[in-house]
Order: sequence, then C-alpha cells, then structure tokens
Amino acid sequence: MKQLTFPLTLLAVSIISTTAIAIPDNTKILGSVATVTIDNLPTSRLKEQLDNLPVPAQARALQWLNSFSFPANDISFLNVDNSGGIFYQDTVLPEGINQADLEADPTLEGINPTDAFKLHSKPGSANTVYVNFTGYTITETAWNNGAESIYQARPFDKDSDSSTFSDAERVDIGEIWHRIAEDLAPFDINVTTEAPASFGPTVGHILVTSDTDATGKLMPYSTAGGVAYVGVWGRSDYEYYQPAFVYYDNLGGGHAPYVAEASSHELGHNLALSHDGSSTVTYYSGHGSGFTSWAPVMGVGYYNNATQWSRGEYTDANNTQDDISIISTRLQVSADDHSDNQASATPLTVDSNGFIASSNPEFDPLNSRPDNKGTIEIRSDTDVFYFDTASGDIDLIINPGWDAYTRSVRRGSNLDIQAMLTDDVGNRCCFRST
Repeated sequence: MKQLTFPLTLLAVSIISTTAIAIPDNTKILGSVATVTIDNLPTSRLKEQLDNLPVPAQARALQWLNSFSFPANDISFLNVDNSGGIFYQDTVLPEGINQADLEADPTLEGINPTDAFKLHSKPGSANTVYVNFTGYTITETAWNNGAESIYQARPFDKDSDSSTFSDAERVDIGEIWHRIAEDLAPFDINVTTEAPASFGPTVGHILVTSDTDATGKLMPYSTAGGVAYVGVWGRSDYEYYQPAFVYYDNLGGGHAPYVAEASSHELGHNLALSHDGSSTVTYYSGHGSGFTSWAPVMGVGYYNNATQWSRGEYTDANNTQDDISIISTRLQVSADDHSDNQASATPLTVDSNGFIASSNPEFDPLNSRPDNKGTIEIRSDTDVFYFDTASGDIDLIINPGWDAYTRSVRRGSNLDIQAMLTDDVGNRCCFRST
C-alpha cells in the first residue's frame, strides 16, 4: 500500500497548455447552431434514412437533430431509428493490444476483487449511472423497435466462463469503474457497479456486454465499439432509450482502458455531447507523450494517459462546444469541498507519527478515508489546506493523480495538479524538491 501526502495548497491547471482556436472555415457545426434539413444534408446514410421515414417520424428526427450541436463530420456516425430517434454508432475501434500492454503494473494491486459489484463513487447523489457488467434482458426499448423483440445481453466475460467472474475480471471491473468515476468526479453523480432499484430520468445505464447475445443473435449495431442515443439524459422516457451499449469484444477483447473510455464516451452522447475531431478526422486521437499525453473523452481517448472533457483546446479542433458546460445543464457540478482562500482553509489530519496521508480509489474505493483530499470541480477551483508546525525540516511527498492507476500507460487520469506551499500570510515558502 502506498502512502500519499498532500501539500498546503492545490491548484487546478490544464493537463496540456494549448490555445483554443476558431473553427476552421471548412468545418460546419450543424443542429442547434445551424438548422438541419433533409435538403441541406450531404449524400449519406443519415440522409437516406431520413428520406425513407414516414412524415411524422421524419419531422421528429429533424427536431431531434436540431436539438443538439454536432460537427458535419459526425454525419457518418449518426443514425435514425424507425420512430425518428437519433443515436451515435461509434465504429472507430482501437488498435490491437500486445501482452505487455494488457498487463497492469504488478507492483500495484488495484481495487480488491471482492468489492467489484458494490462500488459507489458518490452514494446519495441526486444522479446515478449504473455500469452494468452482469448482463441484461433488453425488451420494449428503442433498441427493439423494428429489430429483435428481445435481447439477452451477456455478462462481461474474458475467460469464456460466463457463469462466474474471475478475480482478473473483477479487477478489470474495478479499473473500468475507477476511470469512469474519475471522468465524472466534478459532477453530482454516483457511478456505481451495483444495480439500482429502478431506472428513471436521472439514472443512466451503461451496459458492458458482448456483441452477440446469449442466443447467438447480433446485438444492435454489433460492429461498433459503442452505441448510444443522444441527448436523452433527464427525459421522462430516458429508460426507453437505454442502455448505452459498450461491446467489450470489439475493444481489445475487454481491455480495461478501452472499455472505460468507450463507456464515458457513450454516456457523453446520452448527455448531448457530439464528437471532438478536426477538419480531417471525426475523432481526434490526442497529442503529447508520457504522463501528460492528452485526448478528449469525446474523441479517441484509448491511447493517452490523460483524458478530459473538452472545448476544443487543440489545434484544428472542429468542435468548440464546452462539454463541461453542457453536462452541467443535466448534472449539477458538485459543491466546492474545500475553500480557495487561507482564511477558511481545511486543516490537514496528521497522525501520531507526523504523517499527512490520504487514500485513492485503487485501495480505498468506498472512500472510507475522506481526510486530506478533495475534488477540483471546475478549472478555476483551488483547494487550500493548512497545518501547523514548529521550526525544522518537513518532508512532503506529493504523488500526481496518475499514481493512482495500476498501469504504466493509458492510465486515464483527468487532472494534473500544481502544488504550492505558503506561510500563514500567503508568502510562498522555501523548500527543496527531490
């Protein structure tokens, strides 16, 4: 078990320092920004689907398309069902995985396998998203409309034994949960692997399953990595448009980082987000290298260590919609948990041996130890802590967020923390770094 210590002041900074630029001239934003009609759509599968709909369904589809904004590049990935419902079919799949990449860091244990199906990031929140690994019967939903009347979705299964979950599968489930919970940490939402009592407008459902059901039938749009209706979170009929599918077979055979990134991406569609790409690609795959390699959640986040909700903070971005702002209209940003000024700073808990320690979700998934840590809810947030000390040297060990992940690449952290140590009047203190 690693011991983590935190500094006096924590400041939120961007993972990658980039400059937001204007949307390129050859990129169009459609929908709520520029009204879509059948006539102004380019020749595409979407236009053909719209042309073939009955007039009432066609009108509903156009109203739906114009209820959210999306880059023109997204047209190839948008679909319409028989009733005029709009969903994304994400068919850009990740690269294959070699054995070294499949293995987590053996020096870190990860979440205890026995906790895999009782994980909660924020119990008691007004919103919930259930990440379902146990299988599910899908009937009388939008996915059954004009298709199979029932699907018997299979559980997450990497060892060809669907009757039980191995410790290795449970560890993967813990990692996937951790990464999704990290993506949603600023918001008032409980990410859980425990089935809710019921679904409704504020209870999401991500189903991690095979691309074929228990009877051998192909699942809806089974060649995709994930499929989800767009903008349905909070609607009275949200349950009808659930679940958001994530097909682990198509994601490196269930590679945890791939499944987690796809899960957050599909939930993003439920929350009315479209794709982050460029003038030449629909999905931006990121930039940078090392610990702070970066990609947007609504692009391709499979390959980088840091993934974030984006507002187009990279060169040639085709979509400057502010993901966090859009999500915040459906999921309230959590209340600030620590003051941003010294006058109201939070005292650090120091044990009898003089250690200032905190936990992380890998060895404290139920947050049994909430002391000495906090959440950076928004970009401008600062969390200020204090401690009293006599004269002499003090050792503070500051471990960055990526240290909480049990692998050396494709970690999934969302925040790069800047730490500053000051005295009681705000003067930056002298210290030696090692």
